[in-house]
Amino acid sequence: MPRMIRKQIYIRKRQQAALTRLARARGTSEAEVIRQALEREGGSATEAPPPQAETWEAARRFMASLSERASARPRRRSWRRDDLYAERLSRYERRTR
Repeated sequence: MPRMIRKQIYIRKRQQAALTRLARARGTSEAEVIRQALEREGGSATEAPPPQAETWEAARRFMASLSERASARPRRRSWRRDDLYAERLSRYERRTR
């Protein structure tokens, strides 16, 4: 990693909110979001370019398919709590006799 230089910047409140939201969504630091934006604007060839839009779209489609599969499962359970307790109590009674 190249040597880092500390900078202090001023941004508006709405920019801070957007920066925080982007960093959380990407799972990176706020500083990394700023570095990536500078790379896109400046076009430095020394660092890897940000992920392509097609890659993000493929990931979004994959996550949506997982969500659809989960929602397709039936939500009702096939057992009753009383049945479970009755079965456990009968096992316990057999051991204590």
